[in-house]
Amino acid sequence: MRPFEQLTPGGQIRRLRRVALEAAAHYPWDVRLCSFVARSFNSLFRLDVADGSRFALRVGETERIHAEGSEQTEAGWLAALRADRTVAVPRVVPTRDGQVTTVAGALGVPGQRLCMAFDWIEGRPLRRRPRPDLVRAMGRISALLHEHAAGHAPPAPPRVLVADRVLYWRNEPRLDELIPVCGTILLEAVDRAQRAVDALWRNPPHPPHLVHGDLGPSNVMVGRHRLVVIDFQDLFWGFEVQDLAITIGFLLRYPDPSGMVDAFRAGYREVRPWPDLSPVTLDALIAARDLHQLNLGLNLRWPGLEEFVAAKVRSISIWMTRRPDRITPG
Repeated sequence: MRPFEQLTPGGQIRRLRRVALEAAAHYPWDVRLCSFVARSFNSLFRLDVADGSRFALRVGETERIHAEGSEQTEAGWLAALRADRTVAVPRVVPTRDGQVTTVAGALGVPGQRLCMAFDWIEGRPLRRRPRPDLVRAMGRISALLHEHAAGHAPPAPPRVLVADRVLYWRNEPRLDELIPVCGTILLEAVDRAQRAVDALWRNPPHPPHLVHGDLGPSNVMVGRHRLVVIDFQDLFWGFEVQDLAITIGFLLRYPDPSGMVDAFRAGYREVRPWPDLSPVTLDALIAARDLHQLNLGLNLRWPGLEEFVAAKVRSISIWMTRRPDRITPG
């Protein structure tokens, strides 16, 4: 049997499907069809069961980048959002034993994979047709999530990562591997972005609380009558401006980026005031996110890494060379 890392992406997905079926055996389902949906950090499969129901099964990677127990925090927030009817989010489906996660493996797939199941959400991702009115609605959703989290924040961080560092995911720092290609500019960028993060935590705009951590057009499903927010796995303990920078970073990739950002900001303001976020700080937080994702890519080393690295390095280099640095220490 060929090693997993030597398989084509399609070959890896076929083996991961076996993991999904093994995990599905821990749920009260009679699975008739298991279909691959998407792969980013995790792999997502749709399970069609005998009674006509559909579920989404998230199969984790071998590398653990989130805090231990963060899935329980994710499930708790989703349950609270559903109970309060604040924002439409999927239901976490418990196992037969009432657990929010299960562990499964399969021959030819390295490690045991942490899996989590959700009700299937019908619709299409907003990224496929990011109309201004839908982006504006996403802005309202972002504000509602912030308002809910701020109103339910515990005094200390739950079991999630704290975003007080540029590279806050739990993986090895590997940006120095690119020194032969682009010199020390990435390490200098981390230092510069960290100064912005330090300034934020030194003079916090509000008490920190949970934020989605990956709210973009890919994680908003457009149905017939509503928008549903999915994929809370990257939630972290931090500030609303950090969360907004992540969303704006996504929107800047689309045609008419200023129009997209304006629509998102307008929707947010329908629910609560837009935070006092200077352009310099916003740019630094967007760059921090790029560095964060670049480091993850260097750890995972998936197909397409060369193009991914080139795009991120180009974006970070532009920030370093064209944007004034007015973030000062102390």
